[in-house]
Amino acid sequence: MQQQAHQADIYESNTAESLGTLSALRLFLHTLKTYRAQILLNMHQDWADTYRGSYLTLLWAVVMPVVPMSVFMVLARMRVFQADDRFPAGVYIAAGITIWMLFAETITITINAVRGLSHSLADAQTPLIVPLVSKYSMLFSDTAIRLVALVIWVLIEGVPFRWPMLVFPLLFLPMVAFSTGVGMILATFNIVLPDIDQLTGMILRYAIFFSYAFFPLPDTAWVRAFNVWNLPGIFVVNIREILILGQCSQPGAFGAACLVGFLAFAFGIRTFFRLEPRIIERL
Repeated sequence: MQQQAHQADIYESNTAESLGTLSALRLFLHTLKTYRAQILLNMHQDWADTYRGSYLTLLWAVVMPVVPMSVFMVLARMRVFQADDRFPAGVYIAAGITIWMLFAETITITINAVRGLSHSLADAQTPLIVPLVSKYSMLFSDTAIRLVALVIWVLIEGVPFRWPMLVFPLLFLPMVAFSTGVGMILATFNIVLPDIDQLTGMILRYAIFFSYAFFPLPDTAWVRAFNVWNLPGIFVVNIREILILGQCSQPGAFGAACLVGFLAFAFGIRTFFRLEPRIIERL
């Protein structure tokens, strides 16, 4: 009991509006370490609740994440989309969809998780970051299944093995950091402006067509100018190239995007902790 009270005191004392970026990151890591058992339990419970009552639980868990991917892979094989000759059509789509879905779903899950918080959590002195992180259970499992499907398709297409393929978790980190940070910022303000989640969903539905997940964009002046700020596209293009080709075509842009991703994560964490008391008031 004394340890729990001490943890609560540490948490409350660090969630003031004057909380700095480094203090917010330390608090985030401290909270994950302190509540890791509860987070893992919540993740398992969320995953089980998703497929409860179904006799085909395992089948649905495997099939549902790859359905969108398979549809677009079939269309790619039919040459509905413009192709990138450096990649087999199916591999291009499978890798692009896997990367994009991880990016977009991280944002939407973060927003929905904050919107779904209850005031009982605050009454129980549970840091709000705990149930938020717990909601990533389906994101992790769906991404793992898509990656397995991608590996299978890479083997089918006979893509040669390259060592950078083994470091894919590190390639995803800056992108996930960016989308988590952006998601936390949007989720925080969605408490005050509830239409933000709907607007974000609409933007992401259109943004996928500019992300290079399905097809390369034409090499025109306005596309080149747009791509300077097209962070999702930079992530998708370069992560896919490193995974499949072993090298990326935009190392400078990718490095800058990675830096922006980690900065966005730090700012998002700080914003969430600073405004947490206001979030609790509005739950």
